[in-house]
Amino acid sequence: MKFYRSASIAHAALVGMFFSLVAPALADDPAGHLPRQTLAYVGWDGVLDDSNAGILDAIPAILKLVEEDTGPQGMILRVLPLLDQALRADGAAALLGFAWDRGPMPVFAIVMHGPGRQIMAAVDAMHGDASEDSVGGVVCKHAGDFAWGVHRDTFFFCSRSATEQVIASLVDPGQSLAGTTAFREARDAARIPADPDWHFTVYKNIPQLLQALKTASEDAGDPAPDEFWQVIDELGINQMRQGILHVAPDDKYTATRIFLGYEGTPRGLLKLWQQAAVTGKDLNRVPADAYWASVCNLNLAEVWQEVLRVIEEIEPDLISDIEGGDAMAASMLGFSPTQDLLPIFADTWIWHDAPDNGGLLITGAVLQVETHDAEGLRAIFGRLMQIAAPVAAAQEVSLTVRQADHNGHTIDYLTLPGLPVPIAPAVAFHDGFAVCGLSPQAVKVVLDHLDTPAARGGLASHQDVEEIQARLGGPLQAFYYSDARYTTQMSYGLNLLVQTMATSLAGADIADLPTLPQVLDGMGATVGGCREVDGGVLYESYATGGMPALLPTDLAVVGLLLSILLPSLARARTLAKRAVSASNLRGLGQGFHIYSNENREDFPDSFEELVAAGYVTPDMLVAPEYWEEPTSDAEVAALQARGLLTADNPGSDLLRTSYVLIPGQSQAADVRNVLVYEKRFNEDGANVLFLDGHVQFLPWWEVGQKVRETYQRLGREDEIPAEFR
Repeated sequence: MKFYRSASIAHAALVGMFFSLVAPALADDPAGHLPRQTLAYVGWDGVLDDSNAGILDAIPAILKLVEEDTGPQGMILRVLPLLDQALRADGAAALLGFAWDRGPMPVFAIVMHGPGRQIMAAVDAMHGDASEDSVGGVVCKHAGDFAWGVHRDTFFFCSRSATEQVIASLVDPGQSLAGTTAFREARDAARIPADPDWHFTVYKNIPQLLQALKTASEDAGDPAPDEFWQVIDELGINQMRQGILHVAPDDKYTATRIFLGYEGTPRGLLKLWQQAAVTGKDLNRVPADAYWASVCNLNLAEVWQEVLRVIEEIEPDLISDIEGGDAMAASMLGFSPTQDLLPIFADTWIWHDAPDNGGLLITGAVLQVETHDAEGLRAIFGRLMQIAAPVAAAQEVSLTVRQADHNGHTIDYLTLPGLPVPIAPAVAFHDGFAVCGLSPQAVKVVLDHLDTPAARGGLASHQDVEEIQARLGGPLQAFYYSDARYTTQMSYGLNLLVQTMATSLAGADIADLPTLPQVLDGMGATVGGCREVDGGVLYESYATGGMPALLPTDLAVVGLLLSILLPSLARARTLAKRAVSASNLRGLGQGFHIYSNENREDFPDSFEELVAAGYVTPDMLVAPEYWEEPTSDAEVAALQARGLLTADNPGSDLLRTSYVLIPGQSQAADVRNVLVYEKRFNEDGANVLFLDGHVQFLPWWEVGQKVRETYQRLGREDEIPAEFR
């Protein structure tokens, strides 16, 4: 199965990238060549072998079809031999910290053990103007912000500022990441085997990473607002300790292990694992010949309560908006999405597809959802159809709900007569579960299996599932299964086309590519599960030959498992900044109303009037996401010395601001009018201050709609900003 080793690694690499983590503790382990201060790390050993070297060999031929050995393509051609050597050896890329210059710039290190001197010579040839000196007894070279060198057989390339600590770890392995308690604990908790034939590893130290971000931003004078750290705390990210992902061969399996360590009582995201265990009865609701299946327990009503708790801690004013939105939805729908719908669902969710379902791609997928009140859920479905039917009729579309009886079960399904719609969503109820599919036929097949599970056999009795589940242990909060033979058969044709093209360009022998039976030889199932363990949460999957195939549902759950990633932190930072901006707008709203109470209910026509009157300060005019600093006290004093920004002569356009004011309004105007809105620096949308003083975050299309309606009510359509016309 050497041919698919690179596919296994590539798959794991994509998972690692999905988790946005940027990392083993033996003498030749890459972690033994990195500084103790490493925050996050990706490590590999034996990614390529001779059976798949043609992948890299084909790239130069492809590039030469575009342009000869000049320009960016030429640079890639020169780098490829280095990449080839690096992937054949063991190596690592590490994040060591941040340098702050209009945003976080990573301080990094890359080490490659083995062909260090060959790589060094190739890099030297690309940088003829590099300077040379000695650091810690090791000769190294540097050009610009980068440094590189070789210690024994290990090549390093790093940020110049990290040269000393990288060399120190190479000279003294006792000062390396491999020797740290946090790294060893993460490896032990993930049950990572010693000295595998090959491996791909990702590691992250969450507390150190958070602290590095905080320190770097503070040193740069751009600290994250307190609200950001409150978000981090309420989401439970402050409780997280280490995250590690490891892919390697294990006996006759390819094993993927992910561990997230945390401490204290779970809160926020960590509450997702406070769920009941998956049972054999749950697994047997899936037929044994399923292509794939995902079974997990998730109580939506409890999750929603935790979401509300987090929101109330971070931004209490939003609770009333959420309650108002839910009440409005209830008045329109006839039921409350949060009070009526969520409590109907129990905690077991089962996705699966099987040959008898007769689907093409995902059209045979079936969802089984455990319910507390089947009749209540059926009534909600009916209400939704009552609402949707007239809307569809207005578009000359007929929505028709029909019923079919199948062995004593009633199947409701939706059709659109007269239109070539390839699906007919259907639902039936069986033993406390709603069985949902994209066709009545798929639902019928599942009902037959559930009525006679002994005749067809359930997933819990599948030979591969029984064997691998014994390795997983229990109890499991989530369970995942995939038939690797099926997914490989589905993708082989496309893979063969790509491999043939690459092999032809590289001048290699196409006849050496494996046949489908060769690829399938020894393949079986991939089985995985997620469970709570001492000190954290552990995900493990085992693949019988071939590459470990994680389903989209797996990625979603495991993505939650490692929701410690930089994109998540960036999102939290964005939400925190958004909350600060909303707070600014509420303060501006109070200032506007105080001003109007003293000026015949008229609002001022510029922010400068508010500042001159002393109702707001210049820093309230700038949102955290805005790239400029607020107008400083010194600048305000200079303006006042010139006779500006005073009560008698407030001026306009004198202060830096993140907001746009719609002037010429008073308290007598329509309360639906927009008074102030954010400039467009966030593609998600903007905070909007309405005339009645409330603030709401809206998507950009809705901001434009509200602004247009405001100018229309004011009779000033010709003043609508161009971007909203």
